[in-house]
Amino acid sequence: RRSPIHIVLGAPALGPVDHQMSDAKGSVGAPIAKRRTPLDAMLARGTITPVQYEAGVQFARLFAVARFEPLRAADLLRPPGGAWTDPSHAMIAARDEVWAVLDRMGGIGSPSVEAAWIVVGQERSIKEFCKTMRFAKDRPLNQMVACGLVNGALSVMAGYFGVGRDAHSVVGRKRL
Repeated sequence: RRSPIHIVLGAPALGPVDHQMSDAKGSVGAPIAKRRTPLDAMLARGTITPVQYEAGVQFARLFAVARFEPLRAADLLRPPGGAWTDPSHAMIAARDEVWAVLDRMGGIGSPSVEAAWIVVGQERSIKEFCKTMRFAKDRPLNQMVACGLVNGALSVMAGYFGVGRDAHSVVGRKRL
């Protein structure tokens, strides 16, 4: 879902704006705005803290570098002729880091890991996550429960990445 520019420069993903705007000369412009991710929406609603948001952004960047997002089109970084090259060192390191974070959350199969993978990594909505998760009697997951799973996953990420470890933060402090 992210453009190669976003991955390389760490800039926000961009997308079209819903309304027409003028350019600097007053002519019809082609405006572009930052695409709103589920983390952006959760931060704006106040369901996650800025520390959790920062941890989620770090995880999403690792996820993108690791290339876990399913491809929608041909890989533009592939050499001409379609030959596969070995994954880069950055990709391998990012994959190892993603797996380490997910292991800290309980490993594959844990509901928190599913939440981190789908909502934070793939940047799909809470509603989409609820549709993919099924529990007792094949019922979809409640959105409040899903939001709690994402919250828990983001808190674990914050601890793993060391986000918010200052004198005023509860996340990084050791208990006495």
